[in-house]
Amino acid sequence: MKKILVLLTCLIMMIPVSGCRQKVTEIDRLVIGFTPKTSSSEIQEFSRELQNSIREQIHELGFEIGTIDIVFTTSNLDLIDQIEKGNIDLGLVSPMGYLDNKESHVKPLAVTLTLDNVLESTDLSYVNDRAMEIQAEKAPGYYSFIYVNIASATGRDLYDKALKDTMKWDDVKDLRWCVGSPASLDTYMYPSLWLNQKFGRGFGNSRRTVRDLSNAESHLGYFDMMSRLINQECDVMCRYADMRKEVRFDEVIFSRYGSQYDDMYDLIRVIGVTPLIYNDIVVFNSKNISAPYQKALLTVLQVIGEPDDSILRRINIYGFQEISEKDLKDMQDMLNLFDK
Repeated sequence: MKKILVLLTCLIMMIPVSGCRQKVTEIDRLVIGFTPKTSSSEIQEFSRELQNSIREQIHELGFEIGTIDIVFTTSNLDLIDQIEKGNIDLGLVSPMGYLDNKESHVKPLAVTLTLDNVLESTDLSYVNDRAMEIQAEKAPGYYSFIYVNIASATGRDLYDKALKDTMKWDDVKDLRWCVGSPASLDTYMYPSLWLNQKFGRGFGNSRRTVRDLSNAESHLGYFDMMSRLINQECDVMCRYADMRKEVRFDEVIFSRYGSQYDDMYDLIRVIGVTPLIYNDIVVFNSKNISAPYQKALLTVLQVIGEPDDSILRRINIYGFQEISEKDLKDMQDMLNLFDK
């Protein structure tokens, strides 16, 4: 009855709407952590604008923040440690940095969006036949492709088997693979996850990774890998989706094959697509941040990331998408592959 009387009083007296707003929750301080990725001048301007944007946006959601501090730590490990201790409320870290150092009440909140090629399907027919139609959109991550050159008998055979889903471990284990550094997600680690999911039987002695290939050359650069594949100096290569958009390779194709193949998409085909490789993620301390406050912070981040002139563009962020622990399962499996 009391609530009804208060509402009627507001309507009758026609007092400003602010007189009947929801109660504002006051937060003394919000500390946001980053690892340094920009110059000092960009950091200062970015930090100032981000502080103002968060304060303005979250006020509309019923929260009043006294002080917003943005700090830059030396590493992902340091950032996670500071969040765990409660010195930082939320921060932006690499997914691997989080999984390597996660603690009981440090939780993933959102993944950053960047401009990348968005796959509507990982089906090989779609990836190969409609690849040129794939447009750059906001994506929470990217994929790595396993490529072959169908001008070679080996490449054509693998491609045909891949389409029929009859490819076996014996078909790939002794081929010449071109891969990157063992620390590279798209040219070594996620291709290893693909190999294990396709041909392995779990972890331990049953796993299959790039390490188990008998003829894999690593530490190769991107251009070198593709040039070797075009010139049939390697049978299989691994690289992000879709490296075939690099039109500069068309000249290499023409010099090697003349007019036999139209372009990269005609010559280089995909026999495998890795799981999604996530971008950097926002993590937070669940002891410091209540569920309503967490929801409000996520909403604010998403609102800030929407405009084309968002300040987040300065650090190559085009928005945020909510995630949970289960979204990082593939990456956790990938890390488990390389446990000694």
